[in-house]
Amino acid sequence: MNDSQRCHPTLSLPDKGQIQLTSQTPLPAHLLAQLETLLSWEVKQTVPLSLMADFKAREDLFQLAKLLQSHNPRLAGNHILIKLRKDQALNGSPPKTEPFQWWEEAQPLDVWLEKMEKESFLFLLQNEAVTFAAQPIYQLDAAHSTAELYGYELLMRPMGLAQRPDQLFALARTMDLHVALDALCRQKAIELSMHCLPGNVKRFINFLPTAIYNPEHCLRETFATIDRLKAPADLFVFEVVETEAVQNICHLQHIFDTCQQHGIQVALDDVCSGHNTLDMLIALQPHYAKLDRSVISHIDTEPHQQRLVSALVDLCATYNITLLAEGIESEEEWRCLKSLGVSLGQGYWLGRPQLLNPA
Repeated sequence: MNDSQRCHPTLSLPDKGQIQLTSQTPLPAHLLAQLETLLSWEVKQTVPLSLMADFKAREDLFQLAKLLQSHNPRLAGNHILIKLRKDQALNGSPPKTEPFQWWEEAQPLDVWLEKMEKESFLFLLQNEAVTFAAQPIYQLDAAHSTAELYGYELLMRPMGLAQRPDQLFALARTMDLHVALDALCRQKAIELSMHCLPGNVKRFINFLPTAIYNPEHCLRETFATIDRLKAPADLFVFEVVETEAVQNICHLQHIFDTCQQHGIQVALDDVCSGHNTLDMLIALQPHYAKLDRSVISHIDTEPHQQRLVSALVDLCATYNITLLAEGIESEEEWRCLKSLGVSLGQGYWLGRPQLLNPA
């Protein structure tokens, strides 16, 4: 896939047309009622069952897929087939007079649902249908009631899709579109944060290093967005997130260097999670190091975790790295981290993510 295809994927679904669903066995009555409501089908339970309806927008198909997915795999034994037909007058063309022609062969339900999952993701990319929730980050050197707000982490939320963000990125990888999704998320996070958040707080924005195969090229639009909004570059902290080990530290260092050349700070996520080791922390020397939740959980009752965090506080001070504790879920954890000298914290006890509303 070339750069243009990565950035401008296209949908293969028709904008409107007809859909036919056939089943060799009866469908559940409550599913039939939902189908009637969704696509105005007049449904009669027959065997074999054959339903046909118009759809006026791709969103109708996505809603149908979502409904059928909610009943899957209970429908697996029904031998359901689905096929689509393009609208004959699509794009203003005159209606065709030849016999009825289906656009595609009938597909089993599982195959069709898998296809629709990918098509709905492409629709999300084309329509930039992502928004963000912001979770506050506080300084830990004051009482909880007077803790000073330091910044927010921007957490992506897909609009209209059931997948979690990690599932969406996993799907994007299978389609070689994680580059486009990561770029879209950076752009939207910057734009929403400047519209919705206070002007003087840090914005922590996640990125996948594997999606930035060429930092100068892949980050060009990101830097242009910051310039277009006349936003101070030092408000932004680009945070590495990756579920697997970083394979190429030199490449990650190149990304960090490119960000810093544009005045953007960087953070290493999930420190002490297993693959983000202290050697990597020392080699990269980011502005921020975010402690993995596994180190924070019940730290107030675990002396070995306290010793580890205390050593990390000293190490980060040596390299001028600000330490941030993620996943603080109790007052006891907060008090312990504060006493150990951790500078920043976030977690449900301090504040839950809140959806940003640009209205």
